[in-house]
Amino acid sequence: MNSTAHRKSKVIAVIPARGGSKRLLRKNIYPFFSKPLLAWTIDAAKRAKGIDGVFVSTEDEEIADIAREYGSDVINRPLQLAEDNSPKMVVIRHADDWLKRERNINARILVSLQANSPEIAPIDITRGLEMMSKNGLWEVMSVNPDGIQNAAIRLIRTSALYNDFLSAHIGVIQTDYIDVHTIDDINILKDRYGTQDRLEAVRG
Repeated sequence: MNSTAHRKSKVIAVIPARGGSKRLLRKNIYPFFSKPLLAWTIDAAKRAKGIDGVFVSTEDEEIADIAREYGSDVINRPLQLAEDNSPKMVVIRHADDWLKRERNINARILVSLQANSPEIAPIDITRGLEMMSKNGLWEVMSVNPDGIQNAAIRLIRTSALYNDFLSAHIGVIQTDYIDVHTIDDINILKDRYGTQDRLEAVRG
């Protein structure tokens, strides 16, 4: 993006993707069908209506290179924010600060997308943005069919990003995504879809 596009950006997708993972090594760039897991999320963000820019937050050079290869920009994340216990909200706040400082972007909404959820569909991201706008919500997050947050999609207005009290004005969208943490999860996804063409058709 050029500098003018950055100044006009209002809704920014941020994909946290650190290099460390314990149960499935290099999880965020593990190959699934013909491309890394991260690439599926980048593709969903780029095709979602209402997203003005896509950034991957990482401390890992290989992940950064793959992110750029698939059309994302990169946020340089400090090593201390890439530990096993690093809260995702702190990572998103760092992204907001970095965007302002390094790219002159004052985002209105940040869309946090999980790198290890290849089923994320562009329409679900757009659906969340539309729900947020229609109902004046501060946050919208994805939940599984049991109503439990699955962390695949989380939209938050930057006006609420630094609140130090419990969130209010929250909406949810139901999805049925599998978050990849183990090789068993990879195999379940392959059994669910069978082919890359089938997955791409379901995602839209």
